Amino acid sequence: MGIEIDDRLLSSIQNPAILGFLLSQVSELERPLFLNFIGDKFLSRFELKGSIDDLLYGIKMEEKALEVAPSNSPYRTAILNDLGNGLQMRFERTGSMEDLNRAIETKEKAVQSIPLDDRRKAIGLSNLGSALQLRFERTGSIEDVNRAIETHDQAVQLALDHPHQALCLNNLSIALLRRFERTGLMADLDRAIDTTEQAVQLIALDQSPHKAMYLNTLGTALQNRFERTGSIEDINRAIKTNHQAVQSTPADHPNRGGWLNNLGNALLRRFERTGSMTDLDRAIDTNHQAVQLTALDHPKKAMFLKSLGTALRRRFEKTGFMDDLDRAIAISEQAVQLTPPDHDDRAGVLNNLGNALRTRFRGTGSIDNLNRAIETYEQTVQLTPSNHPERAGMLQNLGDALQTRFLRTGSMGDLGGSIVAFEQGATSDTAAPSIRLNLSQTCADLLISQRMPKRAKPILESAVYLLPRLSPRLLKRTDAQFNISKFTEVTAKAVSLSLEDMDDPWKCLQLLELGRGILANLQLEVRSDISALETHHPKLARQFQELRDQLDSTSNTFEPGLTDGQSIGGVNSTSDMSETFISHRRRLHQQFDDLLVHIRGLQEFDNFLKGPSEQELRSLAKDGAIVVFNVSYIRSDAFLITTDAIRAINLPLLTSDKIQSYTDLFIEAIQEQDVTQYSRATRKISSVLKALWDCGVKTILDELGFTKAPSDGQPWSRVWWVGSGLLNLLPIHAAGYHDSDPPQSVLDRVVSSYAHTMKSLSYAREKAAKVSRDSPSDKLIVLAMPTTPEQAPLEFVKEEVKRIKNLFNEASVPVEEITNATRQQALSALPQYSIAHFTCHGDSKQDPSASCLLLQDWKDTPLTVADLTSLNTEYAKFAFLSACHSSAGRDFDLLDESINLSSAIQLAGFPSVVGTLWEIDEVNAAEVAVDVYADMLQGGDGLDFERSAESLHKAVRGLRERSRVFGKTLPLVWAPYIHIGV
Repeated sequence: MGIEIDDRLLSSIQNPAILGFLLSQVSELERPLFLNFIGDKFLSRFELKGSIDDLLYGIKMEEKALEVAPSNSPYRTAILNDLGNGLQMRFERTGSMEDLNRAIETKEKAVQSIPLDDRRKAIGLSNLGSALQLRFERTGSIEDVNRAIETHDQAVQLALDHPHQALCLNNLSIALLRRFERTGLMADLDRAIDTTEQAVQLIALDQSPHKAMYLNTLGTALQNRFERTGSIEDINRAIKTNHQAVQSTPADHPNRGGWLNNLGNALLRRFERTGSMTDLDRAIDTNHQAVQLTALDHPKKAMFLKSLGTALRRRFEKTGFMDDLDRAIAISEQAVQLTPPDHDDRAGVLNNLGNALRTRFRGTGSIDNLNRAIETYEQTVQLTPSNHPERAGMLQNLGDALQTRFLRTGSMGDLGGSIVAFEQGATSDTAAPSIRLNLSQTCADLLISQRMPKRAKPILESAVYLLPRLSPRLLKRTDAQFNISKFTEVTAKAVSLSLEDMDDPWKCLQLLELGRGILANLQLEVRSDISALETHHPKLARQFQELRDQLDSTSNTFEPGLTDGQSIGGVNSTSDMSETFISHRRRLHQQFDDLLVHIRGLQEFDNFLKGPSEQELRSLAKDGAIVVFNVSYIRSDAFLITTDAIRAINLPLLTSDKIQSYTDLFIEAIQEQDVTQYSRATRKISSVLKALWDCGVKTILDELGFTKAPSDGQPWSRVWWVGSGLLNLLPIHAAGYHDSDPPQSVLDRVVSSYAHTMKSLSYAREKAAKVSRDSPSDKLIVLAMPTTPEQAPLEFVKEEVKRIKNLFNEASVPVEEITNATRQQALSALPQYSIAHFTCHGDSKQDPSASCLLLQDWKDTPLTVADLTSLNTEYAKFAFLSACHSSAGRDFDLLDESINLSSAIQLAGFPSVVGTLWEIDEVNAAEVAVDVYADMLQGGDGLDFERSAESLHKAVRGLRERSRVFGKTLPLVWAPYIHIGV
């Protein structure tokens, strides 16, 4: 056309005379193109500057261009597309549905006018998809978002090697994300993240005008996945990418408010997980900036106000600063006023106002605020479709508020309404598992308190089946532990209600197994025996083996990134290699899960890797009875498993309150082992052992027929104990009266072992059978720490090692000793030996996966539970952890997961392990270890690891008698030693 248009000329074009003059300089054929060119310039300037006048004039020029363009004009497609974009922009700025509907119609005409082989077809389809997705966001029409995704998919397929390929991918990602938010379908969310990452990788971010948009999309999707799964890795990456989006956006850019809002939301989510006040304060500042940058009549103003109101309310809940709450309510009310009655997000805005009002009720006691909150919640529920993922959370808020009013007024109508709300939310298939579990737990407790246990029973049973979904394989251990720890009592209560209803004991035990040891069970699925599959379906078995080998090799790989609660100022950029690894790991997990579903669909393989069947479980008891406890505030029971039957007996004296008091006394005792408090500590732990005996353990042994010690020369009977909750801390194997004549105790009736779950015991049996059949000659590795940095020296370690080596040399079993080993030396050595002996300090951490054995480099790289579980030894037989606290746990909410050093080394492949429940004396520890090995080496054929439980039993009984003072036993000395496995 030959006309150059700069910013100064562009502004003057709005003068009709100047526009008329310029039009006179172009031919009639080129006039539509020139008007389109001017309109596009104004629309582009609006995108940069946000001036509504530019937007309106740009649309006007596009309409004029379309008006003067003949139906066969080669420019008509471009004009239609640009006009559609302009109308869509005006909708996004004003909220006019008429503009959005016109935009979709116009873009449809544009797409229809483009031949399939025209490279413009991809961007036209992508633009149409974005408009359809916007209409879905406004109206909630699932048909629009489905069509948007189909349209974007076509665009992506046509855009290979196209300059706009990254943009098409990003638009597809946004539509997938929106459908996930509506349906809760995780496949859409994972695909959205993968698709956006492809877009990011396709462009040089520092030069792309779409840099901020891609980063914002990725950050928003990662935040959604964090909210669904609890992966701290995702929220850290979300904050990093959202922060980069804000940094790369000019201060006057119209999209900056949206990017700031999303960053603030991500910071708030991380605060809710970590409690970091820095994150919360920054969230408020960031959301406030978003509100300040956005005009009052902007359609997104309400959303930004909603975010700011939520953050202010959260800060009030932490600090009690009333000004924050008053601002939160005022802002939330303004957001409601600005949201049209038919807007798809109106329910969310109302829900936020209800939360703020209920919070003020808690602070002031004003029933008016509670009544208003309930009315508001009722509106949110009515406005939200029954299959919407967010509806369960809204029902939870309504139920909580009604329950609160019931407690205040006694209204039975409120009580009934509360229960119904909780039940509806708990059964919402599209809601996040954590939300459903919260609702199930709250609802069941309320029903039980109102003496309606039969109504609570199916709710809790369904909840147990949800528990494994809290820890999908792709989560880091810390994230999975956090998720599970919030629902520690769900399984025990569900089983108690089933027993109360006189269900079949085997059915109740299956339920109990499903909800315990969830993390270990995931690992056992990739390590358990698959010989039956190999026999009947060898091709599937090879495929399964290849996948699980890859999973095992990636299960504990470290990905660099932010630590929990770290502020943005100290961000460590996640490497491209790490992000590639994460995507690869997710694909492996999905393939494995899909293959598992396929195998379980085969005839006779429906229980593949789900744990032992009833017959298999009874066969596990061929060497001794198995006792599985279940304790809740409802009732306490023990499952007794023998080769003949599985039955349950009620233990009415072993109440949860009593176990709590025994645990408190026990912890006091093991913490009072210095000389001045030793007598008092001994009395305390002795009283705990007597109470355990009186309240249940004696009853169990009597029921099993173990009423006295065997006669001289007769074999000892054996019992495996599986704890429940706080019972996992207590020394059940030592329960009884040890100073009576004769002693009345577990130790004097049976040989005790522990198992974490039935599945772990079955796995130990599999490993034991395999190594007994196939393993090469025994070899012992001794990892000894006579001195440890910043720890007291263990002066008797050298003597312990010397005596153990002498025993093994006499038995012609090779021994290697590594003194002052490092973590890496230990991890490299363990798979090479069938027997492992650690003699060192141990440390039990609040995070059980961080509990560690203190080797030479423990300050920087400790040998942790997570490290040990990452091992998969082939020919391991027996491990002796002569270290303090090696079988103990400190996180009471994860006791049923049995995450400790002893369980970790068993998961690593050692079917038989000796560990300790508390601090041990090194001299006595050496005596016990030597006695155990001496007994196991009898017979001349190497180490008989299947005698380990009996050998430990004999050694502990000996120590009990040797350590008596004035005829009184000292359980703190001999009781910490326990046997785990076969």
